[in-house]
Amino acid sequence: MLTSPTHLRDTLLELDTDLGGLPGRRVALLGFHDANPTRIADNVRALCETPGWTVIDLRQAAVCLPERLPETLAAAKLALMLNVAAPLPTDVSLLIRALRDAHDAVVWADGTRCPLPATRMLYVIAAGARSHDQLPPQLKAIDFMTFG
Repeated sequence: MLTSPTHLRDTLLELDTDLGGLPGRRVALLGFHDANPTRIADNVRALCETPGWTVIDLRQAAVCLPERLPETLAAAKLALMLNVAAPLPTDVSLLIRALRDAHDAVVWADGTRCPLPATRMLYVIAAGARSHDQLPPQLKAIDFMTFG
């Protein structure tokens, strides 16, 4: 449960302090569950307003990552928020896999290929996940996880 309007942001910043300086291409997951939509909205707003961060909220509408690629992969700090109860978009799965496996590029579902920065930390924020057991298989393979 989110305990304050900045709980997600504060937890993500702590995670970034621990992992953000690691070399290479990596993915970390922050899972949370809260039944209060107002508390979630407040937290998402605070997270999106955090200077230096690009947060793409995939919970509401389908976002085509290749269209947002220059902004997305060039961002200093990048987080994707998704709902674990919804199917994981293919392009998100492909990006996670490419970074997790330290590939030099991601090949999107439409076949386009995009190089990945030599150092890239992607944070996946999994709404609706209280534990590892509640994650879809593609997210269970992420090496670094915390639940708040």
